[in-house]
This record gives sequence, structure tokens and C-alpha cells, in this order.
Amino acid sequence: MPVKGSAIFKIALAATIALSGAVATVAAVPTAAYAAPASSVNGKITRSEILQRAQYWVDQRVPYQQGPGANDSGGRYYERSDCSGYVSMAWHLGSALTTQSLRDVSYELGSFDDLKPGDILNRYDGGRYNIHVVLFAGWTDGTRTTAKVYTESDWGEVAKIAYMSRSALNNGDYRPWRYDNVIDDAVSAPAKPSLGIRGSVIAADGNQVTFTRDAGSGHLQVTYLPPGGGWQTSDLSVLAGTAVSAGGAPAAFVQANGTLGVVTADAANGHLRITYKPANGSWATSDLTNDVGAPVSDGEVTTQVDASGTLSVFSRNSVNGHANLTYLPSSGGWSNFDLTTNVGTAVSAGGAPAAFVQKNGTLGVVTADAANGHLRITYKPANGSWATSDLTNDVGAPVSDGKLGTAVDESGTLSVFSRNSVNGHANLTYLPSSGGWSNFDLTTNVGTAVSAGGAPAAFVQKNGTLGVVTADAANGHLRITYKPANGSWATSDLTNDVGTPVTDGNVSSVLGNDGTLSVYSRGSANGHLHLTYLPTTGTWATTDMAYQAGTPTLD
Repeated sequence: MPVKGSAIFKIALAATIALSGAVATVAAVPTAAYAAPASSVNGKITRSEILQRAQYWVDQRVPYQQGPGANDSGGRYYERSDCSGYVSMAWHLGSALTTQSLRDVSYELGSFDDLKPGDILNRYDGGRYNIHVVLFAGWTDGTRTTAKVYTESDWGEVAKIAYMSRSALNNGDYRPWRYDNVIDDAVSAPAKPSLGIRGSVIAADGNQVTFTRDAGSGHLQVTYLPPGGGWQTSDLSVLAGTAVSAGGAPAAFVQANGTLGVVTADAANGHLRITYKPANGSWATSDLTNDVGAPVSDGEVTTQVDASGTLSVFSRNSVNGHANLTYLPSSGGWSNFDLTTNVGTAVSAGGAPAAFVQKNGTLGVVTADAANGHLRITYKPANGSWATSDLTNDVGAPVSDGKLGTAVDESGTLSVFSRNSVNGHANLTYLPSSGGWSNFDLTTNVGTAVSAGGAPAAFVQKNGTLGVVTADAANGHLRITYKPANGSWATSDLTNDVGTPVTDGNVSSVLGNDGTLSVYSRGSANGHLHLTYLPTTGTWATTDMAYQAGTPTLD
């Protein structure tokens, strides 16, 4: 704000707070120590560091004043701790600027929808910018109707977190601005994700099964719920002799003959391993690299069973990056097929390939081109030959980081969910059973949060609802975005709404025989496997599988 306040300012601010639905403050939780700043004064700074710096004054209960000021967490003194001084400190500027001069180190955004954590909302004041500024920390949900902000509001108050409605921001004539030197945080999943979008299946006998990797031992773990029974968990490395795995997450499957199984990569040598249990048999394991010549893998694998009963395992060759198919027909032996050499599928990068089977019998897989991030689809019609195409060139699909998920709904529409590697937006590229490809930005059009971590986990419910589960890059909240069969897209925050713990984005989803939608996620705080579920009649609930079933911590 201006260095000298006025009664007019106080009245205007009070009116704005009244419009906002009264800014509820959040109790400070003092911390014992703060990390040394990663940024330099007036230098590049990540959004997370901006919020950490802002939180420091909340924790210290720094009072609003225009002299003397206060120190930041590193001991640097800021001569004012008013609204603009607060922003200056959070941005790690060299001195406390005013509401007017903050414009000299930032630029105005197009709309509130462009805001990201660490940006500011500055009151326009007829172009004078002479009233008040707050630091934007995020929207409270996907509707973007309530903003969480950091603010130093007035004399007699201290730095605090507040909540302002979108209508209050509009009525108060706030404008969104972004610091010139802010940079997005680098987001990455664990080096060895132990839960992935193909991690959960419903077995032929109705068992709900999820495969994970034990953080302590690297052992393959299965957690399951028999029909009418209680949760159980077993160590398949002990039970079946499955090798310690590495790389990507386990990929599960159920064959037409009732065989339940999972594919992993051996941590010792990259060999592709299959662990399986016939419908009426015991668990066993075999080495597909030794036994059938499957190429060594980085562990990024996926599985698909088509209408003929053929089991397909798509993997990435860790030597040359080639996309590979190892497959077992319902009658016959295993074979290998190099999709890069034989079809022209680009060398891939990022996450596991995302496989699918369309209603017309077309088998396919979606990958990201390692050279340019283009979304690639490789497919084989039921009675045709393999082919490949570039969805980025051909239909405008955004470039991707390789974190992909697929679903085919009852109408036959093929949906490919991806994360835009430029801006982190959740995107849908889809092909109706009759018609051409289209793209739909879920972040722009629905409000799905910018995502992080693992691949989006797609699902189709029995009532025709299509959806996808992701993790919010800003805070790790578990997010669900969905479209009823005859409705519009919507999104909600399962962490806020249901209490699901924050996650690193490694998730899976599965639809039970009774229609229950189950979403599994890895808690980023403790590595526990969490189940969040929605019965066909009822409301969402969540449970910790470490306590419910004894599932070991995930790496």
C-alpha cells in the first residue's frame, strides 16, 4: 500500500472484507526452523518459496506497521510490514515497495483464472493502485470462487491467511499480477513409483486387488478384499519368489480364463517379470526376458487384454527407448514385437505407455515422443495391421510429459488423458466411435488444478460417468474431474471434501462389480496406501490401508 495510509483506505478495505464473506483467519502453527532461501535478493524464486516466506510472517505474528518493519526467515530486514511490504518480503525483493511500485517488477495477467500461487491481487483504484494488495495462495476448489490469500490488512492486525470470494475481488476491482522473476516449481514423482494407474483390478472371483512395492524391501505386495471378507495383504516376493522390482509401478491384468497377474521389472537386471495366479491355482512367477526374449525394461510397463483373450504387455526398452509389445494369445505361446522398428512408433519418454481396446476391437497404446513430447498413438484394428500417428501434429494434442491415462466409455469414445508439459494443464484428447479427434483443456474449461506426479487415473462408472483422478501440483490434494453421461464436466477436491491425505500423484482407480468407485493413492507424508471410495448409493469415504490391511509403506 502507500507508505502513508488514510481513513479512506481503511473504509474501502473494511467494505471489501465485508464483501468477501469475512476473511476467516487460520491459526498459525509455529515451526522450529526454516530452510535457507533458495533464491537471491531480486532473483528467480519458486512459487513454493514465496508461500514459505509468506507463511513465516504468519507464524511470527508480524504486526501491520509502516515502521519499524520486520525480518524475513533469513534475517533480512524489511522496513515496512504493511500489505505491499509483505508482498515485497515474500517475493524476496531488495526493499519494501509500495502498491504502486510493485507494478515495476511484475506484469498484469489476463484474468483471475490465470492466477497461480505466489501471484498478487492489487486493487486497481482507477489505475492508481493506491489501496491494498494481497498475495494469492490458491483457489479453495475447482470452481475458483474463493481465493486463499496472505495479507497484512490493517493497523492492530498481524500477517494472516484469509479467504476472499471472487465477487469481492471483482467488486473491489482487484487485478491479478505476476512477479517478473517467479518460476514454477519442478514437479517429479518418486524415482520408483510403486503405485500406478494399472495397479488395481477386479479379479475373476470378485476380489478387489491392488499391487504395490514395499518401500523397505522392494518386494511386490498385493492388497486385496475378497467378496464378503476383510482386507488382507501378502508379500508376493516371499510367496511366489517375485524379484525385487524397480522403475515404474506394477501393471496388473486379469485374463479371460481367470488368471490374475502383474508385470514388473527386475531391479537387478531390468528383466521383465510376470507374476500370476490361475483361477484355481497358486501364485507363480517367470522371467519373460529369459524365457521369451522380452527386452530389458526401465519398469514403465502397462497391460491390456483384448476381446480375443490375448494378453498384451507394452514396455519401453531401457537400452534404446523402443516401444515394445510382448504378448500371449489365448491359445499359443509368448511373442515379442518391436513397435518402433516394425511400425515406426517414436522412441518414448516419461511414464508408462497407456494401453486401450476400443469397442470395435482395435488394440492400441499411447506414448509421448522422447524427441519433442508429441502425443503418439500406435494401434491395430481387429483384422488389420499396426499403424502409428502423431496426435500433436494431426489433431493438435498438446505436448506431454508422458504421464498418460486412457478410458473407453459405453458409447465407444476413446479418451486419452494427458498432462501438458508446457503448463501442467490436464488435457483430454478423445475420439468418438463415429467422428474425428478433438481436444479439451480440463484446466481451462473445467478448473481442474494443474497436476503433478504420476499419470492421471481414468475411470468409467456403471452410470456412464467418465472421469479422471489427479494430484494438485500446488498442494498435493487429490482431485477428481468427471462428466456424467448426459451432463457437463465438473471437478472437486477429495482432500478438502473427504479428507484424503495429500499425495504425490501416484494413483490408481478401479470399479467394483457392485459399482463402487475405488481410488488408491500414495500419501506423500508417510508413504501409506490410501483408499478413497464412492459406493453406488452413499457418499465418499477414505481409509488408510496400512491400518486397514497392514499394507507396507510404498516407496
